[in-house]
Amino acid sequence: VQAEKNASQWVVGTNSLREENEVHVLEYDHDQERIACTRSLLHKPEVWDIATSCQQSDVLITVWGEAGNYGASLWRIPQTDGPLEKLADLPGHQTNSAIRRALWHPQQPELAITIED
Repeated sequence: VQAEKNASQWVVGTNSLREENEVHVLEYDHDQERIACTRSLLHKPEVWDIATSCQQSDVLITVWGEAGNYGASLWRIPQTDGPLEKLADLPGHQTNSAIRRALWHPQQPELAITIED
């Protein structure tokens, strides 16, 4: 998580065709020298890529696939238990094209791009 300055965190997602998928927040515990899953959040479509915001540690973009459809969505991780909060779907990709990556602009943190096949 790029914007998190007080902890070493990562966000990972699952990619399963037959089961519901999840986004997990992992954090390194320096005292125990271990990595623990601190949050597990439902994300129904398969997660193909995750890009965390450079400025806000609770904002991310997922690139996803579901039944042959691909997209990218902007999410907020809730402060307390609960599901991911969808802020927006990212428009502008080609109809029959698969989005593969999402990237945040390094100098303008409110901008992001997606990369397609």
